[in-house]
Amino acid sequence: MEGIELNESTEDLRNTILSEFGNSTNQSHQYLCSVIGCISQVIKRHNLPSSPVVYLAYTISSLKIISTETNPDNLLFNVLLTIFSLVIVKVPVDVVRKTREFSSELVVTVIVFPSISE
Repeated sequence: MEGIELNESTEDLRNTILSEFGNSTNQSHQYLCSVIGCISQVIKRHNLPSSPVVYLAYTISSLKIISTETNPDNLLFNVLLTIFSLVIVKVPVDVVRKTREFSSELVVTVIVFPSISE
């Protein structure tokens, strides 16, 4: 999912992604919209704010689960990495520092298991 960038916005991540990619015919963009929609529903169901920190926590949790699977869904893994890269720049630096350990482990996982990032 190369080349995906979002305009600067204080808008909810879901709304931003859907406005940018919702009309795309690209399969990866459609999957990105589906996944962010599912994440948003879970966040709302738990009465959590639609903040970048909450999206980051959910994305990290999902990536952690997927990265331990024997045969992870490559497309889902790539979409979650894309969401991670889009949301982490919207999160306060002190929160990013707290995710550093997992982020480093995630990079190692992607390098060690190259089929995940194909």
